[in-house]
Amino acid sequence: MSKGVLEWVDWIKKAASLAADVEVQPERCPAVRSPFFSCSRCLDVCSGKALRLEGQQLTINESDCNGCGLCEAACPNGVYTTVIRSEAWILSECVRQTGKYGRATVRCTGAGDQTGTQGTVKVSCLGRLAWEIVAGLAIGGVRVEYLCGDCQGCVMKEGGALWINNRAIAKSVLQAFGRATDAGPAIPEMRCSFSPYVEGYGAEGSKISRRGLLSGAFKLTLSSVSGGEESKPDASRGPTRRRRWFLRVLKDCLAASGEVFNPGSYFPWPTLVESAPCFFCGACATLCPVGALEFDGKTLRYLPSFCTQCGLCRTVCPYKSLELAQRTPVSDFLLSKTLATADRHTCKWCGVQFSASGNPAQCGGCTILEAKGLNR
Repeated sequence: MSKGVLEWVDWIKKAASLAADVEVQPERCPAVRSPFFSCSRCLDVCSGKALRLEGQQLTINESDCNGCGLCEAACPNGVYTTVIRSEAWILSECVRQTGKYGRATVRCTGAGDQTGTQGTVKVSCLGRLAWEIVAGLAIGGVRVEYLCGDCQGCVMKEGGALWINNRAIAKSVLQAFGRATDAGPAIPEMRCSFSPYVEGYGAEGSKISRRGLLSGAFKLTLSSVSGGEESKPDASRGPTRRRRWFLRVLKDCLAASGEVFNPGSYFPWPTLVESAPCFFCGACATLCPVGALEFDGKTLRYLPSFCTQCGLCRTVCPYKSLELAQRTPVSDFLLSKTLATADRHTCKWCGVQFSASGNPAQCGGCTILEAKGLNR
């Protein structure tokens, strides 16, 4: 065989050694939950072309899956979970290597075989790292360096674009806290580091060691992604494990350091707002895969820290009451926001009594008829 073929076979063997079985929860996919929603994030990055989404049926062909794990990082709603070399493993290895060598180096398969190098954490592709993982490690004080090979010549080249996107989001999140970050040069042969968010301060202002921070906040928060009865989310809804882990790290480190959010700063993603009267049908809250909307019949509340901006709520709302607009203020990220409160009204057309926010002149049924050009 030619040298090129031998190198290709060698790469396949390396990738196989990093393979991760993938568990699928299709009920968490917005495209499965509603026939009106369209999303192809996981399909676009699947290097083995193992995923199929036909109608509202999401399946994975295990014989085609190479275990790269890019689907898990690409999907914000927790549809996919890797079993071997999981996100929990990546987190724990970064913490362990940092505690041992002062810094962890996460490198992809194409960045060279440096498995024995001090502090190395080997992954199939850097696109495997969601922004919550990258930002959470930095906020928690774990020093990590990321090394990436030539994505253009890689079987998992789709992961290169995913890594650039996740890295940019993580950088924006850190900048929202007023922390300088070094994004480094672009792929290929990318090398970048994120400065820790906190070095760690006790409740009375006394400085604690990095080891104390790692064994404190991270000892508690790693369980959020590694399992345990308390960490298991509802199969069909609720925030992903990595999002809950990120929020726990964020809250713990803010509490330990006494830091507060910088006023006037924003996260790089939109926030959900009420754009028209809400008629309280509850479809948005029922179908939200991550539990970012809470509905009790009289009030619709929004949890920005859970929201993945998938837009399913906006798609399924028959009254076009919701919209993703503006940026998310950092000061509102951990709060619960009231989007709509019900008041009693009388429809000017049919005379029925109905509940809605704002001051609509007609009920939800008449509103839909009017939108269809069937005015009374």
